[in-house]
Amino acid sequence: MLAGLGIDILEVARMERELSRPDHGMRDAVFTADEVRASEREADGARYLASCFTTKEAVLKALGTGYTGGVSWREIEVTPRRGRAKVELTGRVLEVAERLGVQSVLASTSHSARHAMSSVVLETQDASRHTTGAT
Repeated sequence: MLAGLGIDILEVARMERELSRPDHGMRDAVFTADEVRASEREADGARYLASCFTTKEAVLKALGTGYTGGVSWREIEVTPRRGRAKVELTGRVLEVAERLGVQSVLASTSHSARHAMSSVVLETQDASRHTTGAT
């Protein structure tokens, strides 16, 4: 059953500007160490982190919290993959998800040279248990 739906889009150039700041404020506040390390292995690290950011934003929208209520960006860890991105929730974000009965987080990311976008579906029932068609 659907518990929440979120979508977000970001210009990659905006992420490039944020990452070029000498204080690394956004990078350190938003991304986990694993996300930063993964971005450093990518040909376009800014695009990779833009995909992570849009997924995090879409999760918060799907939860209905936005960036309020004591949640932290780093409590959502994203591993973009071909097809479905892997999303792990911890801390306050996980508490909110559990309160809603969320059992699975389905995330899809896409990007072009200029934009990254993500959509997230929160389900109260594990998607792998769904069946389609007649047996």
